[in-house]
Amino acid sequence: MHESPVIGVKDSMNCIDNTFHGAIRVAIALVISLPIAPSLKAQAQLRQFEVASIKPAAAGTPAGGAYLLMPGGTFVGRNLTVKRLVMEAYAMSDFQIHGGPAWIDSQRYDIDAKAEGLANADQLRQLMEALLADRFKLTIQRSTKELPIFLLVARKGGPKIHLSEHPDPGKRRFVSRARISGDFTAAEFAKVLQPMLGRPVIDRTGLTGQYAVDLEWTPDPGQGQPVPGANGPPPTDPNGPSIFTAIQERLGLRLESRKGPVEILVIDHVERLSEN
Repeated sequence: MHESPVIGVKDSMNCIDNTFHGAIRVAIALVISLPIAPSLKAQAQLRQFEVASIKPAAAGTPAGGAYLLMPGGTFVGRNLTVKRLVMEAYAMSDFQIHGGPAWIDSQRYDIDAKAEGLANADQLRQLMEALLADRFKLTIQRSTKELPIFLLVARKGGPKIHLSEHPDPGKRRFVSRARISGDFTAAEFAKVLQPMLGRPVIDRTGLTGQYAVDLEWTPDPGQGQPVPGANGPPPTDPNGPSIFTAIQERLGLRLESRKGPVEILVIDHVERLSEN
């Protein structure tokens, strides 16, 4: 088992390139947040990257992709599709992105960029939106559509999940295609399930506080992945329970299928990268 070394790092060129092919592929899909916030002046100046290089990824690079926000405002991305960039820029899952040509989900790019004062995920998303509009001429519309969803509810007889003895939100969390472990609120746990299940998961458990989660299952062949292209280690038992059964038996919770309004992002226009 690998653990994400810091909060929300989308693990990381030699040092960075090695990391990309290792721990990044099982790290929870969030961006590192640094402890010192930038000044108000620096925040006001964060409208676009000062410099940004985008190049096609090397041919034959395995599917996947990762990025890292480093101290000093340096952003490094490897093997990223435009669709993945859109997902991260607008904080949406794959199932929420509609429209656009097929190449946005297959052509991959390496990105090196710098913005002084860049320190957290919200600021990074702002700059990524500007980068997509500038380099790929991306235009989008937000909308709402009735789609299948899951409600996460307590099973009859009550939940089996236990409060964490020493809550450590955001740290030592492990998320792979076949396992979730760490301290989560019920709402956070529901959100982590979304990419794997391919639809929104809404917390209706009524649970509050941080809970210790250690859940392992055998993924179905078509089951989504927390980090696109990253399978993570295989489950301990290839004949083990499905994610639905594991949630019921291990946590005393269950997933109810429903339909409900889901925010979506529609791609109106996007162009292939014409120049760096």
